[in-house]
Amino acid sequence: MKTSATRKMFFAVMLISACRAAQPGGYLSQGNDYYREGDYDKAVASYRNAIDNSENPALSWFNLGNAYYQGGTFRNAVSCYETAVMHAPDFARGWINLGVLYYELQDFGACIAALEKALTLNSEDAMVYSVLASAHKDLEQYGSAAIYLEKVLEIDSTLSDAILMLYEIARLTGDRKEAQAWLSKYPEKGGRFYDVQILSGDLLLEKGDTAAALAVFRTCTRFAPERTRGWISLVNLLHRLDADYTALEEARMALESTPPAVGLALLAGRIAFDGGYYDKAEFFFTTAYRGGHPDGVVGLGNLTAIYNRFGDNAGITRIKAVLDDDYEK
Repeated sequence: MKTSATRKMFFAVMLISACRAAQPGGYLSQGNDYYREGDYDKAVASYRNAIDNSENPALSWFNLGNAYYQGGTFRNAVSCYETAVMHAPDFARGWINLGVLYYELQDFGACIAALEKALTLNSEDAMVYSVLASAHKDLEQYGSAAIYLEKVLEIDSTLSDAILMLYEIARLTGDRKEAQAWLSKYPEKGGRFYDVQILSGDLLLEKGDTAAALAVFRTCTRFAPERTRGWISLVNLLHRLDADYTALEEARMALESTPPAVGLALLAGRIAFDGGYYDKAEFFFTTAYRGGHPDGVVGLGNLTAIYNRFGDNAGITRIKAVLDDDYEK
């Protein structure tokens, strides 16, 4: 779950609702104008004037907290939200902002207390349930976290991050079957579908189903050939299965058809070198070197030593030409 994105969504929505409630011409309205312009220092000054004039105290303290938050003064923001809900105990968005900010400050107990209060005032806010789940998960209260996440999905089944967090909880509690079940529910159009497939492959490997894992990783490379992680997983698994030649052919195909992936090049280079496929190792280490990784130089140096031992002057010349050409550039 991306909590920073969640927090930004909360604060954006809350400011809109607060601004609509302000009367035009007053300090509160003026502060909202400054806030929308991104001038948070002037917004703070205006909100403070609104407070001094007793202009809708709960809303003025609330928006002052928003301005402090945007300016990075989180502790002041907390104090403002606390004062806002003191003035208006039924102010749901005040409790929500307070809870979300407590979460950001890693005060998970206070976060839970504030957001549970918010739920008594607005019981159908999926994002509140999401942050509550995150707080319980961080406190290792996995059962409570799972309950809140399932509530999230009841409200909005499209919130796929909740599925991923349920997967994480199943993993943390050692329930691989449950973890696989949650991954299978992730929508194909979800933003992290590719990553979910990789996770599914990793789970299959842990269960010892190498054939299924191999099929998943190969599908990932065809589904998104520009993504490196699938290729690395595929090549690693083929190497584990002693299918080094196939692993190296897969790596070569990836590196020739997509932008250079240094991590994949180094992995394939080491497999090739250890397997005695020196011509292939030369290609992979050269790719890594030109990609800016120092281990590419190390790999080429090890190959030079091998070529020296075998009297392969052509190989030595090729590597020297690569290094000299890039040095001259």
